Amino acid sequence: MTTARLVVDGRLTVPLFHGTSTLFCESIRETGLGGCSLLDEMGLGIAIRELLKHEDELQTIPNWDFEKRFMLRIAGVQENPKRSIFRYCGTYVTPSRETALRYATLYECGSEALTCTLKIIKPAVAQLPHLASQQPFSTILAFAEQPKLPVLVEARDVQEEWLHSEGGEPPDAVLDFLQDALQDPDIYDMWTQQSNFELVHPIPSSQLRFYQIAGSSGRDTKTEQLKLIPLPGAPDSH
Repeated sequence: MTTARLVVDGRLTVPLFHGTSTLFCESIRETGLGGCSLLDEMGLGIAIRELLKHEDELQTIPNWDFEKRFMLRIAGVQENPKRSIFRYCGTYVTPSRETALRYATLYECGSEALTCTLKIIKPAVAQLPHLASQQPFSTILAFAEQPKLPVLVEARDVQEEWLHSEGGEPPDAVLDFLQDALQDPDIYDMWTQQSNFELVHPIPSSQLRFYQIAGSSGRDTKTEQLKLIPLPGAPDSH
């Protein structure tokens, strides 16, 4: 049996996936996937730096030392020792639908950086109430407290040149691995669960499909129990 070609005319022949939530869908529809970083625009890094100024008052928060290290990485103050170029406010896609589904259902806000930072922001504003009404805390809290549902974004015909490896390097090694994985379509998704890309160019809305993820009952939900419900795509979709 002939193995399908992964890249034809500079475009991937397989879809890529991104797990998120309805909180981010409007922005993705308007600017494309990776077109802007709402977390940067809302000032998540600024909020983290402000929290660190109050470290002496916040050390009683459970797991403060661990959460502090995580926040430093999000804010770009300290490199992630395992992925030295990994940026939590970057946009990442995966060839594995399983990986994207797991991400979207694991992180309530559809963003690891936002979901995990809220674990500190919420108890911090409880201890220091004046922060809740200050920017950027008020904007971040209002955004995160909106009703939300997990979403799977499927991207098709993605150009090879729009991708870097998860570590910020050229994607060639990852693409070679995916080409090999295509030899066995039955286990392709399982093989590729750790093969992620960082977007260095937005994927236009016209190449995206959106699905609400239904049926999740928490961390232990199996992906085969989930149901995908199509959602409108680009702003002019019908």
